[in-house]
Amino acid sequence: MAALVAPVIANLAGDVGIVVPMVAIHLFVFYFGILADDTPPVGLAAYSASAISRADPVRTGVQAFAYDLRTAILPFMFFFNPALLLYEVENWYRGAWVIFTATVGILAFVAAVQGYLVTWMRWYERLLVLGCALLLIKPDLMTDVPGLALLALVFLYHRHRSIAGGGPSAPFGRGSYPAKSGAAGRLRNEEC
Repeated sequence: MAALVAPVIANLAGDVGIVVPMVAIHLFVFYFGILADDTPPVGLAAYSASAISRADPVRTGVQAFAYDLRTAILPFMFFFNPALLLYEVENWYRGAWVIFTATVGILAFVAAVQGYLVTWMRWYERLLVLGCALLLIKPDLMTDVPGLALLALVFLYHRHRSIAGGGPSAPFGRGSYPAKSGAAGRLRNEEC
């Protein structure tokens, strides 16, 4: 697969004017080869797991695809940000910053896909966190700072919502943890 696809990707990137190191192109191909093992239509690992657990193979494959969405975005990060591979990184703090923002971006992407940060997210919060993740994936100070700031605001809002609701909230209801006993718990239940 790499012998056929890697030269095509290198030629297409060169035609568009994007300079991508060959190691990033090979990792791009490698990660998508890994994805074929556990996502449909090939999905050998997902189908084997469904046979072992006696579950529906299609539902298992679709769930595997949902879990692997974060893996599908990682090759694009290598492709558009070769500094993640420590390729031509001038100093250690530049490398640390790139790895930090990429890690936070992947965590934000996973939170948006799964719908849970500190509490369950509403649809518009998921879109906002997905936007933050996309801002953090692109390596630039003009995108990293707004992405981190928006994500911090959403995190603080979710933290506040979690504390006010008595714990992580259920998707369609009040907190999933029981209210605290005593005067503070009675007051909290009366306020809700």
